[in-house]
Amino acid sequence: MSKYARRIVRGQTGNVLLDCEIPRYGTPVERKRCRKAGDFVIGYELGTSPGVPQTQYLARKQGSSEFYLLKILSFDPETEIVDKETLQGKVLLHNEFTLLSMLDDLDGVIHQHGFFSDYAFEERQIERDDGTVQSIYTGRIRRRLILVLDCVHAHEFCDESSAFISLQRHISVARLSERKALELFYEVVKVVEQLHARNIIHRDLKLNNIVLDRRTGRIVLTNFFLGKHLINEQECLFDQRGSPAYISPDVLGGKPYRGKPSDMWALGVILYTIVYGKFPFLDTTPSALFRKIREADYTIPSGFNTTQETKTLIKRMLTLNPDERLTAWEVRTELEQILRRFRRPRTACDQLVPELVDVQPSLTADKLVPADQSIPTGKETVGGSPTVEPM
Repeated sequence: MSKYARRIVRGQTGNVLLDCEIPRYGTPVERKRCRKAGDFVIGYELGTSPGVPQTQYLARKQGSSEFYLLKILSFDPETEIVDKETLQGKVLLHNEFTLLSMLDDLDGVIHQHGFFSDYAFEERQIERDDGTVQSIYTGRIRRRLILVLDCVHAHEFCDESSAFISLQRHISVARLSERKALELFYEVVKVVEQLHARNIIHRDLKLNNIVLDRRTGRIVLTNFFLGKHLINEQECLFDQRGSPAYISPDVLGGKPYRGKPSDMWALGVILYTIVYGKFPFLDTTPSALFRKIREADYTIPSGFNTTQETKTLIKRMLTLNPDERLTAWEVRTELEQILRRFRRPRTACDQLVPELVDVQPSLTADKLVPADQSIPTGKETVGGSPTVEPM
């Protein structure tokens, strides 16, 4: 018997989507087989994210030494219209591609390099009698949607990539001085200001969605699939999604809200966290966490020699009234004034502050943890997908 069988894949209306020969169930996958998607050779998996039905892979463009990140949504082509998870995944991936296509000329954001679909033979792993793992074909076909992005993930195939690190990882291994924290935050704010000037909101700003290039000191914003291009400044949003520790009281309020002030709240959380090494709003249960956020119930930790200007900046970003919250332009302007004072020539009476202080990493940054805990090392997923948490 041939190890191949004819397979006809039909759409919901009965139209033929694919007519081809596929390996029968149980056919071993050749160990040296090169997995491909379009012009790209697929490498190892870089990660997935709960609630987001897609997987990310390192990939190399054929005939070159250029590396990319592929976001791949894989699904059954015969059930894609009725499967809710597949539909959600398609919307998110298309949305990210659309927004990034509008930002091709903007520095500081991850750039897209194409969006396409193909078909692939489904594989799965089985454990053999001798305890080894074998990949086999299942006799089924999967359709794939593939978004090609910059690779801002450290990997062993390119020495220069070792400079990339997520802000979550960066601040978990060494606490920054106030000046260094403000200089880093300034780079983030400049990019968000440019997004907001184009009426684009990110909607999931967090440490793990910001990548630092340690060679240049520049940052890259990633994971735009929850983002939105606003019709105008006053357009209101209704859905409640985001990462729990960064979500704004506006989103939790159950009423229409504006997107830019919510982004600014998340930036306030980020600034607090990179200055103090812990989140302003944390608790052991979602209900307790969200109560603190709704009440802006946070405190400035003792034992830090933070300037009053930085404390005030945090307070004006973590204010409950979105109309009183600072805009990206206002934050950038305030930061420039604060940093100007930091950069003035030191006098003999100035106190010298160490640039880096070692801290002990713990916990997982995007999950609910006790409020007295500091930022964790966690498993690094630079440029990884953000958590989507429907309320």
